Amino acid sequence: MLASLTLVVLSLLVADRMSPGPLPPAVPPSDRLVRIRIGGTPAAPPRRETARLDPRRTPPAPPSTQVPPPPSPQAPTRTHVVADGETLGDIARAHLGSWTRWEEIAKLNGLAKDAPIRKGRTLRLPAR
Repeated sequence: MLASLTLVVLSLLVADRMSPGPLPPAVPPSDRLVRIRIGGTPAAPPRRETARLDPRRTPPAPPSTQVPPPPSPQAPTRTHVVADGETLGDIARAHLGSWTRWEEIAKLNGLAKDAPIRKGRTLRLPAR
């Protein structure tokens, strides 16, 4: 058994020294786990090629394939002209169905919670 193993190892050493150069790998380098070289000088570790980008020559950006969404159809803006003695709650109940929606009107028009509204002011109303 030992003699046959020695013969195999010697055959491999002779074949390695007689080969003209490295054989092309049977498996791509990324899939090999161990690289063995029998005899000779140790093989240098494989070099990783790194791409160097020239900052003066940046490639043009690819054309955008994303289509912008169509503009959403906006409901016509409704308005209300404030009458004498009206509150935001009154306007919300009349136009939006509930006085509790008065804060929506205030926010849409940039009004503070305690800000008085003057007669004749035009207020924008949110959608129902």
